[in-house]
Amino acid sequence: MRILVVTPRFPSPPLRGDQVRALNLIRALARRGHVITLAAFADPAPAPEDVNELGRHCARVVVVPHGRAGRGAGLLHALLRGDPLQVGLHRAAAMRRVVGRLADPAGADVAIVQLARMAPYLAGPGHPPTVLDMVDALSLNMARRAARERGPLGPVAAWEARRLRRFEGWAQRVHDRTVAVSRSDAEALAITAGGVVPNGVDLDHFAYRPPVGRPASVVCVGNMGYFPNVQGVSWFGREVLPRLRELVPGVRVEIVGARPAEPVERLGRQPDVTVTGRVPDVVPHLHRAAVAIAPLQAGTGLQNKVLEAMAAGTPVVATPHAVAGVEAAPGRDLMVAGDAPAFARAVAGLIADPAAAVAMAAAARGRVEERYSWDAAAAALEAELERARAARRG
Repeated sequence: MRILVVTPRFPSPPLRGDQVRALNLIRALARRGHVITLAAFADPAPAPEDVNELGRHCARVVVVPHGRAGRGAGLLHALLRGDPLQVGLHRAAAMRRVVGRLADPAGADVAIVQLARMAPYLAGPGHPPTVLDMVDALSLNMARRAARERGPLGPVAAWEARRLRRFEGWAQRVHDRTVAVSRSDAEALAITAGGVVPNGVDLDHFAYRPPVGRPASVVCVGNMGYFPNVQGVSWFGREVLPRLRELVPGVRVEIVGARPAEPVERLGRQPDVTVTGRVPDVVPHLHRAAVAIAPLQAGTGLQNKVLEAMAAGTPVVATPHAVAGVEAAPGRDLMVAGDAPAFARAVAGLIADPAAAVAMAAAARGRVEERYSWDAAAAALEAELERARAARRG
């Protein structure tokens, strides 16, 4: 198939979850013989090596600049129309022109549009059959954020959640098929015409190493400017880490990820906590930690950081929010703890029992190999594209 892919961010470098998903699905679809055209926003312009990386898998790559002035005008438009602010931030005449040109049915058999915020670009008549990749239930994510925010951002998040909920329903109606990253997100979105396309893991890159001989250390990986990660790390530092220090004297914590927000940087000022910022590769950090943590207190979707640690052989301790979309067995593939005392005990238990840590790491790797490869995800997406074409044929 000739597939047009429209994304809100240039997929390389893959710093955020939607970029990881877009990049790896494009790679996998190209391996399956499809011809890919990519249209993506980028501000600032991507580096030549990142454009070249996409060029290895795409027949054509079109970068659409979108600066502050354009985003400001889009926000005003959203406020006047009652659209979500995130939709307004991604409103641009240049992208409309690009998609209008590339989405000619004579040149594209099907299209994938990533995230609800990009849904308007392929909503009108004259476009090829389209799959809307919602990724996660953003309205639910925003509602959870509103419930936990203190201060003026809480009402703003609640207001945005209501607008997003309405918009997500409209977006599904104007596209042929809709997919989400997990069953829980598909249910939250009330998807009827569509299904689940999970994330995957590059099993070669995230090579398995059993957790043998590692020091008493904990690693947390993620985009540290993303609100659920910032909130989760802050909760860990405030509620869990003091308890963990009592259970495991000398334990070390490493927080790995781009754009660390001020609360994360502040936690890094403690002598037993290191905040790295962006790193070239998270795998070495996973391979030298005894335990990987995912302490999310809010958020939706399927957490790549959980799958990647499971693949790499680092036992995972996570909150229920962090594993809501992961099909894994608590106690066998990973540990799930909902409160601070239980979280600290779970981490300390794995550090104290290397045999249990190795057994859990092996089970987790097996689960990822069974369920979460990018080729399997691409096959599921390919099936949805075929269903979109069939729906148009009627």
